[in-house]
Amino acid sequence: MTAICVAGGTGQVGREVVRLAVAAGHKVSVLSRHVPTPGSVKRDDGATYFAGDVTTGDGLPDALAGADVVIDCLEGQSGKAQKQFADGGGCFSPLLTLQGLAGRWHCPSSTAT
Repeated sequence: MTAICVAGGTGQVGREVVRLAVAAGHKVSVLSRHVPTPGSVKRDDGATYFAGDVTTGDGLPDALAGADVVIDCLEGQSGKAQKQFADGGGCFSPLLTLQGLAGRWHCPSSTAT
């Protein structure tokens, strides 16, 4: 079983990544600005949720602890996160400073959604 952390796992793309990872039997942690309430459409009961702030780093070490893979789905429907944090390649540099906490990083593009 692979331990996966989905950063931005409560957004449109992130929720689908979380759903598929849980369904495949992976151990999934989700990093989001807010932990969704039980029963929310933004929550998958098979995942563990952590509140975090990529601008300050608060909550990131807990969410990323033990992750073999980090999938970066940070964006937000408003596009505000991308405008504020994009480093030109679509990945978010505050998370990349912690890349030593996980084995592999993936930054899927959500431009097609």
